[in-house]
Amino acid sequence: VFGLTAPTSTSSGAFTYEIVAGTESNPNVAKVDSAGQVTLGEAGTVQIRANQAATTNYAAASITATLTVGRIAQQSTLVDGLVARWSFDSANTLGVNAAGTGNLTETGGPTWTSSGKIGGAVSLNGYGAYLYLPGGSITGLPVGNSSYTVSAWIKPSAFGQRGIVGWGAYGSGNRTNAFRLHSDGGLHNSWGANDLIMGGRPNEISLNGPWAHVVATYDGTTRRIWVNGVVAVSDTNRGPNNATAENFAVGKTAGNEWFSGLLDEVTIYNRSLGAGEIAQLASGAGSALSITSTSGTFGAPLSLTTIGGQGTGAISYRVVDAGSANCVVSGATLTTTSGGTCTIAATKAADRNYDESTSANTTITFNRISQSSPVVISTTTAIAGVNLALAASGGSGTGSMSFTVVSAGTAGCSVSGTSLVTTASGSCTITATKAADANFTSATSATTTITVSKQVPTIAPLVLADRFYLGAGFTISAPNSTSSGTWTWASNNTSVASINSSTGAVTIGVPGTAIITATQATTPMHSSAAVTAELKVLPANPTIGVLSIPSKTFGDAPFTFTAPTSNSNGAFTYSSSNTSIA
Repeated sequence: VFGLTAPTSTSSGAFTYEIVAGTESNPNVAKVDSAGQVTLGEAGTVQIRANQAATTNYAAASITATLTVGRIAQQSTLVDGLVARWSFDSANTLGVNAAGTGNLTETGGPTWTSSGKIGGAVSLNGYGAYLYLPGGSITGLPVGNSSYTVSAWIKPSAFGQRGIVGWGAYGSGNRTNAFRLHSDGGLHNSWGANDLIMGGRPNEISLNGPWAHVVATYDGTTRRIWVNGVVAVSDTNRGPNNATAENFAVGKTAGNEWFSGLLDEVTIYNRSLGAGEIAQLASGAGSALSITSTSGTFGAPLSLTTIGGQGTGAISYRVVDAGSANCVVSGATLTTTSGGTCTIAATKAADRNYDESTSANTTITFNRISQSSPVVISTTTAIAGVNLALAASGGSGTGSMSFTVVSAGTAGCSVSGTSLVTTASGSCTITATKAADANFTSATSATTTITVSKQVPTIAPLVLADRFYLGAGFTISAPNSTSSGTWTWASNNTSVASINSSTGAVTIGVPGTAIITATQATTPMHSSAAVTAELKVLPANPTIGVLSIPSKTFGDAPFTFTAPTSNSNGAFTYSSSNTSIA
């Protein structure tokens, strides 16, 4: 509000003032009373006419001038340490924390009104209506002995113990932070063993009067209560505090301490704001435009949101740097072609009263998403000592596939590249992992059991030379084999050839044929196996003594001679080479 200075005039006639109607004059820009007191409205231009009354010597006259009300800049940044802000600017977003986590739930019938200090406000009835956090927590909410700032615009319709905002374990000593009205219209801050109380100030906080800006701060040493940007009361005798994050509510503190009236711009910082910053909040200008959407997930469009800024100008977004995420913005939706980061900025357009405002550049991180688990598709049976080629399918992205032995088991499994190496029969368990890439996190399959069978050894042929009756014994050499198992020996005809089962030593018996079996014992890697060979024992040549025949004379009588000695018991038969002689 300001007063007009009367123009100079040769007449002494009194001046009165009025707004001039017309296409070039906007009556919403200013109002003027007849005495020249001007009340400013919105930005723009308006024509004001000064009318001078007639006097004895001069006729009535008038003069017109144009008043221009310029737009103002939108507010500078005040987001450092911001934990929560409930602006109540829409009935559809009444409980939404515009600064991060912790959207509140309505209970008892809080309502929205467009008659807020900045935009809309929440209206509370004083007997059960409030907003609360049903579960979880608000990230960064001050607890314990932390520094803090709690700020709100209030327009009470009733005094008494009326909660503005609070949290903690009510009823437990030194475990709450509560900021509320006092019985005489003052303010009460519980944070520590001793409460800080400000007495009533009817010129600043009145029933159904103008909006009042109230703040409670603690900087680690001093608590302060501020009203309309000025410190009202402070102390350093806070005592110990163990406030917890539970039972968070706006419009209510302990018990039935429900607020009655309007609340707007309920804001919490995890630091103690300075006097200049609190004066900025108390100016009612709000906060600077800033982007609150700072992370998304690859493959899902990100809805962009902001807080701050003034006026009715539309919000638009632009990509400053597409970055590794290769971001593209369409309206208020950001999409990407890969995980990573990009940088964007928001602009709130100018309107009649405010200049255009652009946020600081904001980095958006698009996190990788989970991929489906791969599946091991290679055969689940293997042979000990023979490498098994491993294979898996599934998953997403470009990450490489690798294999891991979860349990080596009795098979002594290990992995070499994409091959499973085994040292014994039995079983082991493995998994397949598809590595992360720019878009997907890594994923591991369910465990797969590999059953490992013994390997059948490869045994060289067993060849035995023929032997003769009464021949010397001999020891059979074990055949070559891929197994290291011990050998045992057996004969199916011990009268022809008997054999030592452990050493393979053979004792020759009577002529004939015996089947010799060499059996190799099982090992961790190889199964038992056997090989056979035929052993022939041939008759020996007998040792025969001299056949002694005496000399005879023609005409001698027949005679019988004695059989020669022999180691054979075979019967002798005789023949003559010349039967005319004998």
